[in-house]
Amino acid sequence: MQGDKLQGGEKHTEGEGREEDVGDIEEIRRRTWNLFSLKHAVSLRLRGLISFLGVFGPGLVVMLADTDAGSVITAAQSGAVWGYKLLLLQVVLIPVLYIVQELTVRLGLVTGKGHGELIRDHFGPKWAWFSVGTLTLAGI
Repeated sequence: MQGDKLQGGEKHTEGEGREEDVGDIEEIRRRTWNLFSLKHAVSLRLRGLISFLGVFGPGLVVMLADTDAGSVITAAQSGAVWGYKLLLLQVVLIPVLYIVQELTVRLGLVTGKGHGELIRDHFGPKWAWFSVGTLTLAGI
């Protein structure tokens, strides 16, 4: 129909305003594409973060759980006595500590048993008691 009324009281014929409609459609397509690429980028970053946490998360949780008031005080006292002399040793030992704790957590997740139980099951009760004894001495 040639005489359709618009909101402002203007008349709109069938042939008029097509360029504006095409421009609006192109704007909608552009915005939709930007929204899609934004969602895609966020999903890639989120997947990367989830993968990172899946690999490093359990070890980080265990390491952070090991940082309590006693370890902070001990670190401060040893820092006051030794200064930076033990820094190289820390750089070497931190990755080893991380790997051991990470592997222990993974073993626990896979088998459903604790570290001591796995030692007892695989190596026997003597080695399990040896492990418990050394851990007890280290804790004193």
